[in-house]
Amino acid sequence: MTYEHGAALGRSVRRVAAALLVAAAVAAPRAAQACYVCMSGRSDSSSRAFMLGSVLLSVLPFALFGGIGVFVWRRFRALERERAPAQEPELRAQSAGTAPR
Repeated sequence: MTYEHGAALGRSVRRVAAALLVAAAVAAPRAAQACYVCMSGRSDSSSRAFMLGSVLLSVLPFALFGGIGVFVWRRFRALERERAPAQEPELRAQSAGTAPR
């Protein structure tokens, strides 16, 4: 297979894929209007549902990562509180110049 033959094959595959994409868009116009922006002129319940779905999907990642951040922060604070009483006698001994018992 030469380079020219491979390039021609690539062009024909792209043409077929483009033709299939256009045919799918023409055959299913309702699927093309399945976004909130495409239905912005309408005022029915499906338009409201798409808007609320868009808001939910936009907020979800922030809530997920925020929840993980709060969990890690609380866990870190709890571990610090557990270590603080154990380190206290050691700090007193260092300030007094004696070894801890």
